[in-house]
Amino acid sequence: MAKKRVPKPAHHKPSGQARVRINGKDIYLGVCGSVEPHQRYSELLGEWSRSNSRPVKDVKVRELTKLYIEHCKVYYSKNGEVTGEVANIRSAIRFLNQKYRDILVKEVDTLKLEAVRKHMIAAELRAHTPD
Repeated sequence: MAKKRVPKPAHHKPSGQARVRINGKDIYLGVCGSVEPHQRYSELLGEWSRSNSRPVKDVKVRELTKLYIEHCKVYYSKNGEVTGEVANIRSAIRFLNQKYRDILVKEVDTLKLEAVRKHMIAAELRAHTPD
């Protein structure tokens, strides 16, 4: 089964609006630079992902984290720019993926999350330890 790419918003210069193409249809989101296109895109992306997703039991951690980052890029934006919060989230997700990227999401439990937390703490301590 071919993997579908996440639809990306683009600037439609003649109208000054943001638009996204989903299933071959252009959807106009609102005037670029305003909050409206970001909110509308987030809603449409949610609908699109639900209609194109497999049941959660079949999703691997790496797939879910990739989709979550795409969501964050929309949700954590201000004046059309991605905020620093996305980098913070990406940094935390990196540790999760280092340990469990190839397991199914349904296999993640509190013990695994605690292991990720310990991994993050250990990595931070190593980063600040003098050589």
